[in-house]
Amino acid sequence: MSRKKKTRNLDAFLRDTVDADPRRLNYPQKVRQALLVRSLSEKEISETFGLRPGEVEELLGDYKAAGANLVLQAGKWRIDRHLAPDSETVWTVKGKANEPYRFGLVADTHIGSKHCRLDVLDDLYDWFAREGITRVYHAGNWIEGEARFNKHELDDRAHGMQAQLDLMVEQYPHRRRIETHYVSGDDHEGWYSQREGVDIGRMLQDTARRAGRKDLVALGYKECFITLEHPKTRRHARMLIDHPGGGSAYAISYAAQKRIEAAQGGEKPAIWAFGHWHKHGYFQARNVHAILVPCTKDLDTFGRKKGLEYHVGGVIIEAEQHEGGAITQLTPRFRMYYDRGYHNQQYNLSGPVAKR
Repeated sequence: MSRKKKTRNLDAFLRDTVDADPRRLNYPQKVRQALLVRSLSEKEISETFGLRPGEVEELLGDYKAAGANLVLQAGKWRIDRHLAPDSETVWTVKGKANEPYRFGLVADTHIGSKHCRLDVLDDLYDWFAREGITRVYHAGNWIEGEARFNKHELDDRAHGMQAQLDLMVEQYPHRRRIETHYVSGDDHEGWYSQREGVDIGRMLQDTARRAGRKDLVALGYKECFITLEHPKTRRHARMLIDHPGGGSAYAISYAAQKRIEAAQGGEKPAIWAFGHWHKHGYFQARNVHAILVPCTKDLDTFGRKKGLEYHVGGVIIEAEQHEGGAITQLTPRFRMYYDRGYHNQQYNLSGPVAKR
């Protein structure tokens, strides 16, 4: 079988086939369906589906290349719908002598939604570029994803997992010398992981590389600890980029405060950046600098249903580090935007977005 033909077959693999008619599935789909519901050894795959050992090995490699979250445990393979966060030892930022750490922070961009504020996102990246920011951390929900309740609020080109990844690569700002490092939320883009058993963050990174973009870097699923290493002493502090999940509380800071209060002493980061809640704010608790990262999305139907308020904007943080590793000073600079109005025809649930 040619590589081109295999790729076409694997297009079907990227769609959920658990509930599909088994008589209409080809063998890559059948193996995938089996691995989504149970663990199988390579020998069991070979005997069950009549494949040679070399074909099984090649097929598993193709699955992984296509974005499957393949896991090997006790000699058996499965496609896991729930991704584990990456090890924090992977991501280290070395400080520069006599200079503070300087990062941009964004979250909840929701590309693919009719409510996405691409104008805000572009303006934020212009701001980052003017300020000399070279790394932006994205705290999750970079695409809108698909669920039963948001189908009519998607851009016409945002129906389907690969379609949303392609749109993200096309529309997400690209500025010279700026890299965007992102975590994947367990909602929105995470819905695809839960349904399809794919590593959606790695799929976005692979899609970006195929399009010639090297500025989008996957940090892992839900959260990622960043090690901030002092340039002289190599002592360090930690920063957590987090997409925590859960609903908004009666007070803006409450949900973040409870998470900081619940954190064990040895695991508390010095800086904790929260996405997900579409709120902006800063406070300090238990020696943690907590930053609520605003969104770039106007209020949607779900938000109105839940009585939520969306804060639109982004952040630059500057942090100074002691030789002992502690963060001694942190300055957040929020850049906030007003929404375009309430029910002002900026979007249309039954047609394309109105252009202004």
